[in-house]
Amino acid sequence: MSVVEIRSSQSVPAHAFQPGDELRVHHAVRQAADEFASGRGDSFLVQEFAGPFGRADFVLAFPLNSRLDARRSSELRPLRVMAEARLVAALSGRYARAVDEVAARAGMTPSSVARTARELAATGHVFILSDGRLRRHAALAPVVRTAAYEAKVKEWQSALRQARHYALWNRWSTVVLETARNRPDLVAEARRHGLGVVVAGRSLTAARVQRVPAYLRLMASESMLDATDMLGECSKDCQ
Repeated sequence: MSVVEIRSSQSVPAHAFQPGDELRVHHAVRQAADEFASGRGDSFLVQEFAGPFGRADFVLAFPLNSRLDARRSSELRPLRVMAEARLVAALSGRYARAVDEVAARAGMTPSSVARTARELAATGHVFILSDGRLRRHAALAPVVRTAAYEAKVKEWQSALRQARHYALWNRWSTVVLETARNRPDLVAEARRHGLGVVVAGRSLTAARVQRVPAYLRLMASESMLDATDMLGECSKDCQ
């Protein structure tokens, strides 16, 4: 069964790169995504997806259904800025933490933590206790795992640069090429960074799981919630 492809609601900037010859590679991307998703459960594919850093040609998403159900029940809007994700990722859903501890964990100043916490407390994402300590809503956790795909005709150096960028916020990252010269160099460089490579429909190396910081995993997931209808009407109407 092929992966379901859905449309992103994200707006595309007027100056964004428009694919030309790369369109020929898109069928190979879809084929690679189908093969990767096989046996991994439910999944869907989103084209031109803007994550925390950069706009990937395609992102394959695997929903974590129990977390997604909890998030739908919470009726919380998606987080939309990095400061929110940094703060939430530094909090526990069970234990309250002091502002100074949260600031150290999040890489933020205490004043920025306090300001962002007040904003998120107003929407129910964060709870501020009477002693000033903070706790996040228990449903605020990544609800998808993602794999990014970069499509290029033959410019593999450029493709690898972009794939490394996407590896900052995706669990897996792969380049899909129509053709490539110097394949031993391509494969060696890709393996060095844990990237997958597909050339002319043939997998040359498999993508390895990337070590993604918690706040970027969360931000990628929240971006997916904001770009799709995974939350149903909540994605448009909840506070």
